[in-house]
Amino acid sequence: MSNLKLDIGKRIASARFQKKMTQARIGKELGVTHQCIQKYEKGAIEISATNMLKIANLLDKPINFFFEADVETLPKKVKQNFESFYDVFQDTAIGSHVPMLSNKIS
Repeated sequence: MSNLKLDIGKRIASARFQKKMTQARIGKELGVTHQCIQKYEKGAIEISATNMLKIANLLDKPINFFFEADVETLPKKVKQNFESFYDVFQDTAIGSHVPMLSNKIS
């Protein structure tokens, strides 16, 4: 899973550079330090779902931007668990606002 954290971190850094935002500004908006954002971007620590949604909103990116390429590389069992979780997630109010990711899963 460390590759997944690193891939997400790289996408955060890329989107942050595009928006010309500093790690300090993202950290302030999330209520964490710039060092925490730095660790997210380096894949050193995991990002909570809440902070991931906040980052996506701050950077004007759909949440799937941070995961698109990675779903294809997940092991089969993880993909199955993801599909199960996604079905449950879609039944919630927030789920209706998240684009369909399971179409990418074979």
